[in-house]
Amino acid sequence: YFITITGNYLPSCFGNTLDQLVKYPHPLRNSSPLPDSEKRLSIPKELWRIIDFIHKKGILEDETTQEDLFVKPGHPKEMELIREALDTGASFSSFEISLHSMCEMAIQFLESTAEPVIPFNYFFPALEASGSYMRCRLIIDQIPAVHYNVFYYIIAFLKDVASAKGSDSSAVVKYAEKFANVMLRPDPSLPATSTAAMRG
Repeated sequence: YFITITGNYLPSCFGNTLDQLVKYPHPLRNSSPLPDSEKRLSIPKELWRIIDFIHKKGILEDETTQEDLFVKPGHPKEMELIREALDTGASFSSFEISLHSMCEMAIQFLESTAEPVIPFNYFFPALEASGSYMRCRLIIDQIPAVHYNVFYYIIAFLKDVASAKGSDSSAVVKYAEKFANVMLRPDPSLPATSTAAMRG
């Protein structure tokens, strides 16, 4: 027996490469990418919207919740609305959003990219260089421009969080670990044993 399934595909910013996302200055759902002859965005606008919300609502306004940032899970319904807003360009002010939902969305967005911030082919070199600042810096200098821009954008954001009143060193370490696990990921096509051995 065969079951026929039909449906309409709705383009999404999730699951794309960073290089593809910066070709869309407008909401991806209802627009076309820029031609190669035109200047692209420096970073995906979706990432900017997420971090801008967290920065304004989490760092500048609500210092009391900083210790739970990226730790407390978001609300599934809110995250569904955020995701739709990122795809369509809808304003975040059109519905209620908790800070924790947006924080979890930041992690999910970076985790969804087809190629991580540190590209797959730099995964093992990055792990091997982890004990040396200079070797890590050399790797960062080699990654594609869009990946480089996103890396430093995230680092700048984490520095802002670390310097904000109320942040302690243990919380900052948690934030860094959360982002590191999605920014540096092994190629899923590789055997799990080989990546586990390197991480260990």
